[in-house]
Amino acid sequence: MSTAAVMAGGKSSRMGRDKLLIEVEGETLVGRAVRELGGAFDTVLLSVADGKKYSVAAEPVEDVFKGCGPLGGLHAVLLRTEDEGAFIAAADMPFFSAEAALRVVEACADAEACVPVWADGRLEPLFGYYKKELAPRAEKLLREGRRSMRSLLEVARVKTVPAESLGGPRLLENLNTPEDLARAFPAK
Repeated sequence: MSTAAVMAGGKSSRMGRDKLLIEVEGETLVGRAVRELGGAFDTVLLSVADGKKYSVAAEPVEDVFKGCGPLGGLHAVLLRTEDEGAFIAAADMPFFSAEAALRVVEACADAEACVPVWADGRLEPLFGYYKKELAPRAEKLLREGRRSMRSLLEVARVKTVPAESLGGPRLLENLNTPEDLARAFPAK
């Protein structure tokens, strides 16, 4: 079995509206992310602050630690999964592929987490695989008020995959502002 989770708990404050409900090519961003991962993983979860917010074919998983961002969402997903771990993808990355997700999972091996790394050394924690054994460390960080995904990566055995090896340059592009949306999907 394999689990993936779409991270959909953000506030979309820079977009000015719920960006995950934006339709692109006839499909909402959240719906597209769920569909893409559903073709490759046995279970797809939806990490959300409010379980009733989106109507998609994924089981909603609400944060245990409310208002703690992606680390709170990952923690809840790791508690929920019955698998060795879970792959997570931000729902606002419209160009990722399930194939790239599976390559990240396969690369993890005996590490506790596997994430893409850019040529400049920046990690992309919201397109990664995390093993269930990290849940207690995530909880400890959250209780300490440390909410950054990077703080978890600092205390985990991490393997990285060159971002460029996973697909085109847009694979991990995310949409945060109306300008990002216009650049990604120019009006025809």
